[in-house]
Amino acid sequence: MKFSAWQALLVAALCLLPSVCAWGIAGHQIVATIAQTQLHPLVREQLCSILPNYTQYPSHWPPSEDVLPRTHCHLAVLAGWPDTIRSRYPWSGQLHYVNPVDDHPPTQCYYGETGWTSPNNVLTSLVNYTSRVVTETGWERDMALRFMVHLFGDAHQPLHLTGRARGGNDVWVHFEGRKARLHSVWDTLLINKEIRELSNYTTRLPSGRIESALVGARYDPLVRFILKEGLGQPAIRGDVGNAWWRDESASWPACQGHASVSDAQMLEGEGQLAFSSMVEDPSRVDDTDLPICPYEWTQPMHSLVCDYAFAAPVPAWEPAPPSDGDDSEPSPIPFTEPELDVPEYVGRIERDKVIHKQLAKAGVRLAAVLNTLLLPDESVSTLSD
Repeated sequence: MKFSAWQALLVAALCLLPSVCAWGIAGHQIVATIAQTQLHPLVREQLCSILPNYTQYPSHWPPSEDVLPRTHCHLAVLAGWPDTIRSRYPWSGQLHYVNPVDDHPPTQCYYGETGWTSPNNVLTSLVNYTSRVVTETGWERDMALRFMVHLFGDAHQPLHLTGRARGGNDVWVHFEGRKARLHSVWDTLLINKEIRELSNYTTRLPSGRIESALVGARYDPLVRFILKEGLGQPAIRGDVGNAWWRDESASWPACQGHASVSDAQMLEGEGQLAFSSMVEDPSRVDDTDLPICPYEWTQPMHSLVCDYAFAAPVPAWEPAPPSDGDDSEPSPIPFTEPELDVPEYVGRIERDKVIHKQLAKAGVRLAAVLNTLLLPDESVSTLSD
């Protein structure tokens, strides 16, 4: 496949920042690319008023009589940015996950029933940065969008929803014969395996909407696979019913109910009171007038932590906690690491399309929120291929 000059530049931009080409970032870029395929063209254009110039690329979708292509901006270029700044801004580290109190999968699965270890977590941060995409300007708005895109990905990675062994970072296993942390298996290695073993979907789909968002990245075939087999996009007469989540995906961005705006303002303006309320009712984080409900979305996904991530042969025991006065992190658990690339572990994940579905959910929800926030009221929101 030949690439135009702009495609080569955009692929290079995906690797512009330190660590952005690491496979751990690929998951965030896939989520952002799936979202890009679902954005209204006017929203793609509006992103260019928020993001830096090097995210721009020419797009011929939707087709028009105008010879010149439109200028769109791509979310994937900066999807990994919040991970690259964590060493410079240590305060941002806790924003990438949520630790439920008393949660110890797979034997004890709690998700907010007895509270959170900190009010600064991925759920509250999603509300915060989504709000700031609307209210901020200039660099602050750019930064808020980068965090928003990234945190949608983190919230859909099951091991970002538990504090057991620091989200699996303190559990050593083997994957495909190599030693790895359990967290890295879910962040990186499972996605790497899916990309490497997918032998088709290198051919363009008959959809300008989808293909205009794919710029020649190595994971493009996986994005096509998820959209076609999972969501039935583009819809082709005779086989749309075969898509895995075609019917249910329309409800993924929905929020069953929001509190009044005054309640939302209370949540944002009275930090300690709001956190106390969240301990009593974890769904209070969803009390906002924004089109986002992070607790409602993530609460059902927490079962993946117990049913898949910490399932056998992952060991059930923990490292010893630090002694009094020792602030160091516990060392990873020393034991004979089990191999996870076996039918009873990875085989179940692949059979049940767990990784595919989490990437799809995150991308569809991210796009729906951005379309709602950024699409002019008078515009038609229906997408066409």
